[in-house]
Amino acid sequence: GNVRIQVVRNSKVSYFSGMLPVAKRRSLRSITRLMRSSRAIMFSSAKSGASTEPNSFGTNEFVDWCKAANIEPMLAVNLGTRGGDAALKTLASPIPIAADESCIDRASLAALVSRYQAVNIKLDKTGGLTEALVLRDVARSQGYGVMVGCMVGSSLGIAPAVLVAQGADHVDLDGPLLLAEDREHPLRYEGSTLHPPDVELWG
Repeated sequence: GNVRIQVVRNSKVSYFSGMLPVAKRRSLRSITRLMRSSRAIMFSSAKSGASTEPNSFGTNEFVDWCKAANIEPMLAVNLGTRGGDAALKTLASPIPIAADESCIDRASLAALVSRYQAVNIKLDKTGGLTEALVLRDVARSQGYGVMVGCMVGSSLGIAPAVLVAQGADHVDLDGPLLLAEDREHPLRYEGSTLHPPDVELWG
């Protein structure tokens, strides 16, 4: 069926709420009410706020789960439209931080030194497959971890990123799963496994 996405902007709510003691965290319903009161909702589900999420699995619990599963977590940080990165120079984060909007192409890498430990590569930002592959290789050579992500898009738009994702530390190519309808011969997902595209997808 259709996927409805609630998009909000509110300075009073951040991922830090998942780092408070569980008993002090706002439930998702109360957060939704707060956002409604500030008229921050840009697009919302008709049943938004109809159920309560206790917010008991937050940032700390996620990090603990990663340790138990022997998986290295990574934070992909978006500090607005490429600004505010200087604040990260003084942040001693125990988790590698990946540059999202601050990394567009290989020319962006120089500004990431001492601020980020990884880059989040998206075809939409690099302008295409060629620059994405170059960015991946140059970032690797400079010691950055590599994450390959995406925007919402069809399987045809995401399929080239499967090539970029070869050897990546983290992969988040779930764009087609957020669509109500995809192209014929779509990418195939099984749990956390993304299979290579079928030749028919290319047309």
